[in-house]
Amino acid sequence: MIFTTSIGSLGQAEHAYTIRLPFTLSPGRTIKLQDGIAHFDLLGHKCQIAEETHQYSLTIRGFASESSATDFLSRTAAGLIWLGLKFPMGVRFSATVAPIHLFQAPRPIAAGSFYDSITEQKGWKEIDGCYSSDQTVVRQEHKRLLVETVGRATFRQDTPASFFADALAEALNMGRPEMVLNQPKLKLATELYASTYYEATPSASFLGRFTALEALLPRTPASVVIREMVNRFIEEARAAATQQRESAAINAEFQSVLTRLAHLRDTSIKSRIRMIIEEKLRNDPDIESSAALGREVSKLYDLRSDLVHYGTADPMQIRQGNTRLGDIVPRLLRVLFRQVAAHNPPPDDRMGENQF
Repeated sequence: MIFTTSIGSLGQAEHAYTIRLPFTLSPGRTIKLQDGIAHFDLLGHKCQIAEETHQYSLTIRGFASESSATDFLSRTAAGLIWLGLKFPMGVRFSATVAPIHLFQAPRPIAAGSFYDSITEQKGWKEIDGCYSSDQTVVRQEHKRLLVETVGRATFRQDTPASFFADALAEALNMGRPEMVLNQPKLKLATELYASTYYEATPSASFLGRFTALEALLPRTPASVVIREMVNRFIEEARAAATQQRESAAINAEFQSVLTRLAHLRDTSIKSRIRMIIEEKLRNDPDIESSAALGREVSKLYDLRSDLVHYGTADPMQIRQGNTRLGDIVPRLLRVLFRQVAAHNPPPDDRMGENQF
């Protein structure tokens, strides 16, 4: 199948709106569905997961207005993020509503045409518009819409549909999970973590999981003694740079040194990763000692540094480290997700800072 068109709305008389959210899972993962479809309720809304040619679609019905559907979409997007944190899989989707292409006036369907064979089952003689199957939309059920699909490869590994429904319900009942979308650092970290399930090698996945940890980190000042010492170094470098103004190349090198020195006024990335793990996973009942876990991740960060700086590291250690991070990173992200959903902190829009 290269291209196909099918019915894309109910075409009913009453005004109603439905969320249609397509998503894909990381290679090797599928949702176990009965005859390709699963139905469940989510906070009073009728929902359906359907397996399509190259993706899944989540349909959520029962909205009286477009705005109420859009608001619920934000909460649903948070639920999908939670799904990827709770189970070892990546979930790709778009929470941005794409516009549905509505015609200026209904278009008649010629008898015996390609579209006539599609709309015959609905008794439609006209259509009002269309949309693409790979875009998230809030569709008007009172319009006669067609959905267009372009084919590509699929992948399979069973995950019960009940797990999917339960994870969504768990997230939506946390308070205000949609506030996760207003936390840029946490949202980026979840995206980076999910992307690791699409990587082709353990090394790429290993580095991606550390990048997800780094995205979470706040700027943490070093001790007063260290900062004062670094400030003296900076002043000396500035004075030396002043004497070299006739050389643009040397001056540029001094500016680079100044930038690197400025970063020394904060604690190292390795230390900050250890501290956030120790603090946030201290109360995790499955972890005997968050301090020991922080030290373990610090050693893995050394392995990460070897891989980045030398391009190679022991393959067995990389695989084992990637497996450990596959448990630790989502465990940390789940704690932060719950914290944001429960306490509704203000948006984190300040460069280098963190509300966690």
